[in-house]
Amino acid sequence: MAGLNIPGCLNEAWPDGWSKVVIERRLRDGGVDVSSLHPFTYLRESGSDRVGALDFTDDPVDWTSRGARGATVDELQQGAGLVETGEEMAPALRAALDQATASGGMRPKAWVDISGVTYLVKLSSRSDTRPVTNIEAVAMDLAGRVGLHVAPTLLVSAGARDVLLVERFDRTATGCQMVISGATMLGIDPFLGALRLVP
Repeated sequence: MAGLNIPGCLNEAWPDGWSKVVIERRLRDGGVDVSSLHPFTYLRESGSDRVGALDFTDDPVDWTSRGARGATVDELQQGAGLVETGEEMAPALRAALDQATASGGMRPKAWVDISGVTYLVKLSSRSDTRPVTNIEAVAMDLAGRVGLHVAPTLLVSAGARDVLLVERFDRTATGCQMVISGATMLGIDPFLGALRLVP
């Protein structure tokens, strides 16, 4: 596709934004120079449970899941703040953030299981100049009210900050749902400054 270096479905599965920050923080804490990481390092270091049905591995035979869930919403919000400020964090909290590397996107987020339901946790950022999570919660609610099919959401508090929980929609009792983004459907590189449609 024009404007895309790799197929869009792979491009959107690549760790970006927040996922890259978490991966680099983990590697840096382990003594790794992150100034010139190979792009495939991000794939190997990211969690397996990303949106859709893709994962990446060095082993063509034996697959092992990476980035197990288990952290609470409060722990994830606390860990996100420490990553943003560069402060030290306990090993258990660092391990909890590993799940964040499979969620993608520019903003802090991760997966969490609550009462048997999996949610995408959209965390607040210290750099927010407006209530981003609240705005998204309102947008999702309005979309549902006008008849669009949207995932159920829940706005909660964690560490005195608002957090949006979006019920996961790409998993069923029989396995993974294969999904792609609107950008991939339209042949748009989401990282370009301006949207460009492929003729």
